[in-house]
Amino acid sequence: MQFSARLLLLAATALCCFPTLFAFLATSPQCRCVNTSRSPMSSQHFKSLQIFPPTAHCRNTEILITQKNGITVCVDPEVNWIKPIIEKVLKRSKRRAESPVQTKTSS
Repeated sequence: MQFSARLLLLAATALCCFPTLFAFLATSPQCRCVNTSRSPMSSQHFKSLQIFPPTAHCRNTEILITQKNGITVCVDPEVNWIKPIIEKVLKRSKRRAESPVQTKTSS
């Protein structure tokens, strides 16, 4: 009798804990890119380029390129063809951040 009570308690604990564990694992932050591409792409086909620096949950720098056809590709940040594109994007965003804000003055 004691064995079946322990088994029942173990089953009840498992039923309560496993859904919580799986919900936590499903929502935990992780890397966006499972696989990366090293194949060159023309920047003319880029709709957007996103750069995600390493975080506590993903120690990789991740580069996501969304193409004009809607396909998103993760690119290896170490390939030579992407480095000049990243530099160009960073320079452009830096210039935008440094430009003065235009305001209208009332006269």
